Parts: sequence; C-alpha cells; structure tokens
Amino acid sequence: MSNKIIIDAHLVEGFMEAFLHADLDQPKPTPQFHRDLWNLFCSPEQNVAVAAPRGHAKSTAGTHAFSLASLLFGSDDFALLVSATEALAAGHLANLTRILTDNHDLRTEFGVRVLRANETQLVAEAGGREFCVVGKGAEQAVRGLLWHNKRPSLIVVDDLENDEAVMSKERREKLRDWFNNALLPCGADNLRVRFLGTILHMDSLLERLLTDPDNGWVGRRFRAHKSFDDFGEILWPEKFTEARLRRERQRYISAGNPSGYSQEYLSHPVAEADAYFRKSDFRAMTAADHEEPKTMYAAIDFSIGQSDKGDPTAIVVGGVSPDGLLHIVEVIAKRLDPLESIEEMFRLQELYNIDFWVVEDENIAKTIGPFLEAEMRKRGRYLSIERIRPHKDKQARATSIQARMRAGGVHFDCDAEWWFSFYEEMINFPRGKNDDRVDALAWLGLYLNKLSPSLTRRELDELEWEEEMEESGALDEGRNPITGY
Repeated sequence: MSNKIIIDAHLVEGFMEAFLHADLDQPKPTPQFHRDLWNLFCSPEQNVAVAAPRGHAKSTAGTHAFSLASLLFGSDDFALLVSATEALAAGHLANLTRILTDNHDLRTEFGVRVLRANETQLVAEAGGREFCVVGKGAEQAVRGLLWHNKRPSLIVVDDLENDEAVMSKERREKLRDWFNNALLPCGADNLRVRFLGTILHMDSLLERLLTDPDNGWVGRRFRAHKSFDDFGEILWPEKFTEARLRRERQRYISAGNPSGYSQEYLSHPVAEADAYFRKSDFRAMTAADHEEPKTMYAAIDFSIGQSDKGDPTAIVVGGVSPDGLLHIVEVIAKRLDPLESIEEMFRLQELYNIDFWVVEDENIAKTIGPFLEAEMRKRGRYLSIERIRPHKDKQARATSIQARMRAGGVHFDCDAEWWFSFYEEMINFPRGKNDDRVDALAWLGLYLNKLSPSLTRRELDELEWEEEMEESGALDEGRNPITGY
C-alpha cells in the first residue's frame, strides 16, 4: 500500500468498520452524524470545530478513528492531542496505544510496531515510516514542540474545557490566550486543527469558535434531538431512541438540573426550564405603560476600559409607575472610558430627568468618582448618586430583580433597538458571554423597595391645576389674609 494517502470520510468509515468496530462496547450501525463529522474533519479547511452530545461516541469517531487513520495512512506524521488535563490526554494516548498493540488485524495490515509509549508520547512505526502523537493538557507548555525536527501537522482538541474553569471569566480569557498565542502557533505551516467537545458556557472557547463568522473556523453544532421539548430529528436513533432520551432528560429534571441535560445533549448550556430568567419573565410594555407617569431611575455598571477584553459599560434606565411597576425604557452597553461614561450619564439625565443613579460603591471610589465630581462642578449640575455595596455573587445579586420579574412587576420596551441583545444576555445568564446589563438591572432590583412610585395622572393634573391657580392668585380670592379662611 502507498506510504501516504489523503484520507476522506469514506476511507475513515471503512477503516472504522474494518478495524475498530468490533472493539466497541455494544456496537451500533454508523450514524450519519459520524459521517458528517468525518467530512468536516477530512475537509481541506485549516480549522474545524464540532460540538456533539454526550454518549454519542464523538471521541471514538473524531479523536480515535480519525487520528489513527490520519497517522496510519500517512496524512500526518506528527500529531498533538490536547485535552483539559494531561491525565485526560494520557487516557486518549493509552487508548490509541492499546489499539495499535492489541488489534491483530490492524497490526498485520499496516505493519504496526509500537516503538515507545508513555503517558505523554506515543511513537510507532507503520509500513516502514514512523509517526508520533504527543498528549498535552490545557495551558501546558507547547512552544518549540518538535519531533524529528518537525512541528505538529495535526492538532486534535478533545474536551479542552471543564465545568469549573469555564465559570470564571478570568480563566476563560486565560485559556483563550493560551489557545491562540501558544497552541496554534506551535504547529507546522500545513497545520490542521480539529476541535471537538461539549459547550459548557455561552462564552466558552468552543462556542466562540462555532459562532464567530470572522475567526476563520468552520464547524457544526450537533444535538441529540431538536430541542428540549421536541424529540424530533433524533441524531442517533439506533442508539438513542426517543424513550431513552426522555428517560435521560427526566433524570436531569428530577435532579433539579435541566440545564445539565441541555448542555450535555443539546449543545446549549442553558435550558429554558432551568434558566435564571425565563421567557415568561419578560413582559412587554403596553401603549398605556408608555403614557403613564413615572419616577425615573438609572443604574450603571462601569467598564474597566476600552480594550477588546474590557467589559462594556452598561446602563439601565427604568421608571416606577404609580402602581409600583418598573418599566425598563432604555438599556445601553458600550465600551466607554470614564469621561465618555460621564457624558452618557448627563445625556440620559437630561433626557429622562432621573431622580437618582444606582452605582456600585467600588466603581465610585476607585474609577469614576473623581471624574464625576469634577464634571458636576464644571457643569454646575449634581446627579443624585446612590452607592451600593452588593453581594459579590452575581446570581445572589440578581435575586431581587428576578423575583420582581417573575411576579410580573417589570415591563420592558420590547420594540426598542436594544431589546434583542439585552434579552439574549438575560436569558443566558449566568452562562452567557456577557452579564453587564444583568448587573446594571440587578442594581435597580436591589433598591426597588426604596424607589418612590410616581404620582398618578390624576394627581399630576390636580397638582398642575393648583400650581396654575396659585400663580394666578385665584386660590387666594375671598380668603382672609390673616386667617386664611
């Protein structure tokens, strides 16, 4: 056989069925989505990312079958296998070593001989040529990685992210920096990267690779079935029947974790039934709501700067009506420096006549305070600032506004330009890419009990009438100037 063959999906499927299928535990017919995965992995695209559900043999098809076919048929001589930890990568390497060592048919057909194998490296010979696989954990050193003076031509990433780390913004950013600044540049000029995993967060690396149209990656998001409540379009019906999927979903629901099912089987880490903010929590403002008098308030969550990594400054403007409802009329999220943030505050103050601004005490003390004080003196206009010291836990911080929304006490201007992006951030909290607008809305929720309801329209009309009468002197006609009677 030729020393070097360019593999395609048909070849990988044949290789899988001929040499690996019998090694599987209770093997099932090859599903179409494995063929779709192999088509992506064997494509000429440099960077490919795939999200696939739990239990659907994504590692068997994508990491083991594809990688072995690439190495044995000679498409690649040096591959790097990367997982969340070195132990996970070592497990994949051990499985590849076991196959190459124990599979008699494969050893005979390809002339395989394992030359060296340990927890971090596998070196083998096939048909007179050597190949190497190195295993690494996330954020381990990969700079200058060489084998026989070669850099890796194939990087296979399998479950790079883990549940604990992905919940920290700082750790997500650190992993992205390592991935882009260390891992990708360590490859050869003809490097291909194949990323396979589960989406654990809406700001996870895998989610970004799948959704950013300008990052040079192609890929696909596979789901076990259509949606949480729709069991149509089952991905692998021979293995996962509707009855089995329903039982599995119920197991998660009974454990109080429907989002776990959505994450593991539907490639989306937030389930509607388990969402912190649910679709039913969002009530649209009516025409009457817009006309109703309101006492206006605003909350601001300041950004740390204008860099690409900096959070946006988020501002939420709401008015409390006479019946105690909070109406959210404007939401802003922009990357602004301190002076720009202050300019935006004064613009909104002029537009809405805001009674007071809710601001985190630390923001005032450490970032915006001196600039704001100077600008208020310069303009001769002083904003009412309510400083708060919130709970550090973001979900605990948002409890008040969550309860108010669930009780129907918050209405939103759903026709505004800002609505869609605001809603997306809210519905995906706390696993969404951003949470700054959630934070700003939470400030209002924390102080909602302190907010004074507005006068009714009738009360405002009576007050206006009395003021007009006082100005005209009509209210004084017939009264004794001393007794007032």
